[in-house]
Amino acid sequence: MPSIDRSILFRLILYPLILLTLTLGAGEVILKYLNPPMRTQMVSLDPAIAAREEIALDEEEGVLLWRSMTGRDNLDCGADDASALHVLVLGDSIAYGSGVAHKDTFAFMLEEQLSTNSQKVCVHNLAVPGTGFIQQSLLALEGMERHSPDLIVWTLWSSTIKAYSIFGNMGHDLSRFDTDEEGVPETVVPGPLNRLLFRFSAFYRYAVITLKKERDMAVAWKEFARDEFGPRLDRVQKLKPAMPMLFVNSTPLDTPFATQAYRRKEGHDRWGQYNRPYLHAELKERNIALLQLDEALGDAPVTEVRVDKCCHFNARGMELIADILRPRVASLLNLAEQP
Repeated sequence: MPSIDRSILFRLILYPLILLTLTLGAGEVILKYLNPPMRTQMVSLDPAIAAREEIALDEEEGVLLWRSMTGRDNLDCGADDASALHVLVLGDSIAYGSGVAHKDTFAFMLEEQLSTNSQKVCVHNLAVPGTGFIQQSLLALEGMERHSPDLIVWTLWSSTIKAYSIFGNMGHDLSRFDTDEEGVPETVVPGPLNRLLFRFSAFYRYAVITLKKERDMAVAWKEFARDEFGPRLDRVQKLKPAMPMLFVNSTPLDTPFATQAYRRKEGHDRWGQYNRPYLHAELKERNIALLQLDEALGDAPVTEVRVDKCCHFNARGMELIADILRPRVASLLNLAEQP
């Protein structure tokens, strides 16, 4: 068998490596200069940015976690009152109240409306913009340990499925892609090289996320319900089995609520996704109450209650949500609702 000239073999390996290095290097420079938007949500790990955004970054159980430092968590409420009732509000920017002042959130309104001279009700808004259920469940465990709450109110939204992986100085939500055991999107590039490039080349990472086809999201939600949602709910419930929970299925704000409710129940077009049957099945199995917000809002004028067409409510919208939640929360706390 003839031997291979080492110089030829060397060139066969070296030249492609040089070409790859030059391509990636040029791509890194162009990417940094143009700074194009990424297809996935990202969270910067830069401490200066975290301080500016008033969040505290952390990593817990291998999960990128951040907490709002704006005071909406109301942590000291009831500290000197052993008879105070405690309600945890969990979710993302919808429950947090992005776009409105603290006093205009439904969490703040519920505390004001349910508290009396003889019974203090503390509502702790632990919702954090940009988070998914995995992160929220860890915040729920912290809130359970700190407050031993009497009720949890938890919002559901498309962001519920988010799962962040850390690459470089950013956390990337890659829940919409098929990934390997290390959380790296799978490509035609062999596994070890794909992981190496994805971790250390921002240009390669951008190219993969931009070009990669999304996974079947019906399958993604089914797997998420089974592997994350259900087990993490069990962890929360285990700390206080008798504590009631109320989940609120939030809704888009680009279509009248009554129309949304009808289209969702009929499974029309994109509206069917808001049924989230796999999550709702997990809630039903655990006897956890669910509120469909589009049905509850009914004939409310959608254009008058929103900050944007996505999902964020203005002060009027928050007031309506508080009105919807108040009798339900009072009942779950065994309170006589105030006139």
